[in-house]
Amino acid sequence: LKPPLSLSSASPQVSAYPASVPPRLCSSALARARASGDRGSEATAAMAASTAARVRLASLVALCCATLAGAGSGDCRHPLFTTHWAGKSDIIHLSSEPSMQYDLSLCPMYNGREACCNTAFEAEQTIAFDRWVAHFKLVKENLHNFQMEMEALKVSRAYVEVSFIEKALFDKAFASFNPVLDTFGTCFDTLLEFMAGVLCFACDPQWRGKVVLDDHCLSAIALRIHDSQNDDLWGSCRQFGAAADDLVARIVDSSLAKSVQSRFEDLRPFASRIGVAQYMADNSLVPMRPPAEQVLRVEPEEGVFQEEGSRRLQATSSGAEMLLFPVRDGRASAFECSIFPRMALPSGAAGVLGEAAARSLWIVLSSLVAGSVALATSLQPP
Repeated sequence: LKPPLSLSSASPQVSAYPASVPPRLCSSALARARASGDRGSEATAAMAASTAARVRLASLVALCCATLAGAGSGDCRHPLFTTHWAGKSDIIHLSSEPSMQYDLSLCPMYNGREACCNTAFEAEQTIAFDRWVAHFKLVKENLHNFQMEMEALKVSRAYVEVSFIEKALFDKAFASFNPVLDTFGTCFDTLLEFMAGVLCFACDPQWRGKVVLDDHCLSAIALRIHDSQNDDLWGSCRQFGAAADDLVARIVDSSLAKSVQSRFEDLRPFASRIGVAQYMADNSLVPMRPPAEQVLRVEPEEGVFQEEGSRRLQATSSGAEMLLFPVRDGRASAFECSIFPRMALPSGAAGVLGEAAARSLWIVLSSLVAGSVALATSLQPP
């Protein structure tokens, strides 16, 4: 960082020492209170001095963040990809500084411009994306295993001995699995598109305006994502979310279903638009998913960080709002996101279509036969 004088000149609106709490005044008051032996005044003065110190520290941090956010040339020290910063010899890493790219295959939208990722780093992006594919496949597999164990339970002695009401609750819970397994594909493919877009975000040297940093300007606590991307997520997950919400309620109602030993996935985030958006916002903070399977619980240290960080970045982004479009970028990437089966036609609709097609074929064949008979009759000699 530059000396404090240069920082002040770069951002004159930020004061490192707020006039409302002069540091010398607080120190003098504390010294007088200690000398007089007044414990009440001493506690008050000590609290004021502590508050002044915290305010000064927060002001200096905000000053540093304002200076960092004002860097217009961009850099490749992306906080979401710290393990792959340049300078490490044991792993494939990002470029040390933005450079022109022409041969990127996974994130072609960054070709013809300065970017931080390179063709070698695409191997790491592929590994990370494959881990996300494996993660969502495991979610689907756990749901299927739970359903199979419930099916085995239906022919067990425990099922025979429960009351009629409990059998009805269990049967309803078991039947609720089919809508979930029919609709999850479209949703999970869109989640993969989202993560593909976040992985391509590693290429962006202008990441500072799209990331909310912590008070030390070291770690990312949120991404600034355009709201249309949450609409895309919810549009793809709405049916799955409704089916999952019903399934969770049915499982909770049945004591016999809750006795199943298989892991039951937490599907509550998919019950609402806000839940899906928050679920993917949390996942977006760990795009380079670790190989070991674990439940990811990434939350800001305090809820106010997100709001205050957003205001701080907005105040220093020279009026241009910079937002991230992960679903759009994922769809424009070369990551294979069509992994899961999409929802098939309901059996009732398929039957109706089959009957209609048979009737149409019968009408066409009848017309052809009638036409052939009429043509043969007209060609006979008188």
